[in-house]
Amino acid sequence: MDGSALLSRLRSARIDRHLALAAAVAVTFATAAVVYGVLHDDVVTAISALPFVPAALLLIGIGLSFDRSDERQSGPGGAG
Repeated sequence: MDGSALLSRLRSARIDRHLALAAAVAVTFATAAVVYGVLHDDVVTAISALPFVPAALLLIGIGLSFDRSDERQSGPGGAG
């Protein structure tokens, strides 16, 4: 996949706003806790907050959806 194809795919990404907001808050808090721990020589805070950063980045990845086939299908409450 070349750069232009990747860029066009990212532009067509559909963002779930609820997950994006939760991910932004989680990334902010986790990064702030790690930075606070490092700046104040608080190793326990820095190390204990460190696992939340990848989890928050994973939440961002889940919030970005490239294909939502479940929205196109009719379900119990859907039309069609």
